[in-house]
Amino acid sequence: MSRVIAVVQARLGSSRLPGKVLAEINGFPMLGHVLERAKAIKGVDAVVLTTPMPEAPQMRGLPGVDRWVPHTPPDVLAGFAEAAQRAEADIVMRLTGDCPLLDPMLCRAVLERVLAGAAYATNARESSFGLDCQVFTRELLQSAHKWAIGQDREHVCPWMEAEQNLIAYKPLPAELSDVHWAVDTQEDLDRVRAIYAHLKPGDFSWQATRRAAREAGV
Repeated sequence: MSRVIAVVQARLGSSRLPGKVLAEINGFPMLGHVLERAKAIKGVDAVVLTTPMPEAPQMRGLPGVDRWVPHTPPDVLAGFAEAAQRAEADIVMRLTGDCPLLDPMLCRAVLERVLAGAAYATNARESSFGLDCQVFTRELLQSAHKWAIGQDREHVCPWMEAEQNLIAYKPLPAELSDVHWAVDTQEDLDRVRAIYAHLKPGDFSWQATRRAAREAGV
């Protein structure tokens, strides 16, 4: 049976909204919500957090983290490779700390594509604005770690997508074509806070988020 880990990458140095992953949303830091949802993804055996080494003291103690792996910025790819090695993972799911409304069921659907034999799968060709998920085999990750250079190391997946003819897409539901649920600016953070004010605790489905967004008028 394949061992699956979800690796959540997070940093405090966002240029447009510094420290955003620790911004409070409904009484908890944004990253805490991401970790909680990552734990709810069926088939994920462990949740790993990778952060730039200097930022470790502020983030590594959050609940929901099974393992913490530092990396030297901007080499996020090295953090993923190290996480897979330490956790003895066969399959790795990439999540980001600025997507506090990700849907575990949508992530599971992407994971199923790799469990069925794909080397790489994603639910976004460009960006799904808060529901992004990429899943890949450890073998492919090791190849990327060996050969990727420059910005491909910072963004983890570009080398895999550019060099491999193995991508499996799991498109998002059509109803989600206009959502913007990731947090990159203060306006995004205000939107997500408004949505969380109308969300029932523990309901991580995109349908619930859609309803909450409508109730909040955002």
